[in-house]
Amino acid sequence: MIDSISEGAGSAPDPKPRRSQRPAATTHHVDRLPPHSPEAEQGVLGCILLSPNECMGECIEKLKASDEVFYDLRHQTVFKVLAEMYDSRQAIDVITLQQRLKDSQLLDAFAHALVG
Repeated sequence: MIDSISEGAGSAPDPKPRRSQRPAATTHHVDRLPPHSPEAEQGVLGCILLSPNECMGECIEKLKASDEVFYDLRHQTVFKVLAEMYDSRQAIDVITLQQRLKDSQLLDAFAHALVG
């Protein structure tokens, strides 16, 4: 029984250089943020507030009516409230949005998140 075979014993050298093996890319870095742009999110919400009849339908279509496309949880909440207002055919402007957030006790939560 042969325990080991020496490479130099009658075998020709391999003409192809061997690539170094990289470790599998299964490790995830927890400290990395997903791609996001707070300015872009604010821009979308601002467009909706400036022109809700033209923008909201297009936003719902392109964003698949999901508030999860927004990274910032406050932006998710505002978009969700705006979508609910749009679906129920309520007027959308800064005043009505503020009142809706206040009625849902979300406006105080935003204030605490910004201050605290």
